Amino acid sequence: MKVSSIPLPPQPFIDNVGGGNFSKTGQHLFELLRDRCALKPNNKIFDLGSGCGRLAIPLTQYLDEDGEYDGLDIVLPMVEWCRTNISSRFPRFRFHHTNLKNTAYNNNNNGADSKNYTFPFADGAFDVVVATSVFTHLIPQSADRYAKEVARVLKDDGCALLTFFLMTEDYDKNRAAGLVKFDFTDRHSGHAFLVKDNPEAAVGYDEHHALPMLRSAGLSVDAISYGSWSNHLGCWSFQDVILVSKAQISRPPYPPD
Repeated sequence: MKVSSIPLPPQPFIDNVGGGNFSKTGQHLFELLRDRCALKPNNKIFDLGSGCGRLAIPLTQYLDEDGEYDGLDIVLPMVEWCRTNISSRFPRFRFHHTNLKNTAYNNNNNGADSKNYTFPFADGAFDVVVATSVFTHLIPQSADRYAKEVARVLKDDGCALLTFFLMTEDYDKNRAAGLVKFDFTDRHSGHAFLVKDNPEAAVGYDEHHALPMLRSAGLSVDAISYGSWSNHLGCWSFQDVILVSKAQISRPPYPPD
């Protein structure tokens, strides 16, 4: 089964997950997981914020008969599209919907509060967890909960790739020089919003808040690549990428506390 046999999602769905070159971005994310998280064809992978299948589509050509994929998203039409166009062809690719409130993606009064949400998977279920453009849309209590849940569902020897908008000293310098893509002006303790009246449209975190949050959730911060959004060069992605694993006493923190 060729990737080309899976159609591109409708353009509004592509726009809703960041627009740009849908296929190229998905392939790049897959390569990051393969090269930085040592993703193997027989792994079980959890795609938190799976959207309209940007990562799932290239993975259909990589995971073997022992590999499994579970995607989770709060936007039901995109989940339904993935079930129809991906799961129907690749049954080991499963897409799950959860109705959670979010001012950017699901401003529904009937949705549950993500700060209390438990992922619908067993402890230690996944070799690799990926959450791109997820923590960038979570307020602190929800981000803290999600970090704990990532640690819970990750295997002891697993790896997770998370993306953030990290506000660092370099960000502040580049912001003052007008060199950043996003100007987080609605500042709060440890975090900031891009749009005051739509807080989850984009959330930035002070690095000195985000890294301790991940560590307190039981995760080891193993590597950081600062993104091009804040005018960094030689980066892995537009957003800041943080690689984490289950915290090990023998592993020193990165960067040092």
